[in-house]
Amino acid sequence: MKDKDLLFKDSQKNRSYVVKRIRKGVKEASLEYKVLKNNGEKALVRVLLHTGRTHQIRVQFASRKTPLTGDIKYGSRDRTTGDIALHSCAISFYHPVTKEKLSFVSCPEMNDYPWNTFGDVLNA
Repeated sequence: MKDKDLLFKDSQKNRSYVVKRIRKGVKEASLEYKVLKNNGEKALVRVLLHTGRTHQIRVQFASRKTPLTGDIKYGSRDRTTGDIALHSCAISFYHPVTKEKLSFVSCPEMNDYPWNTFGDVLNA
């Protein structure tokens, strides 16, 4: 799925909001996502960012009534851990001087909640 929204960042509250129209301080935010597994209560989702707005993934998912597990700031009611279930598993970019492509991969801790509920998908 592809999603585009207009986001407004409120620096005083350190919070971003989806808004309906362009005005001062509003920027377009775009991402794609694919549900890898849905266990009925939670879903494991792969997200590809096209823009990098403040709290973008958190805000765009919360605006669709699907806040990230543990993200109390944006509406999650799951207080099982003190962490937000958001993990960057891969990132690539070009070194600004050498122009060499750098890539990094990192998996979440498989024994930690909520990742342990999706082990069969994450181990694949």
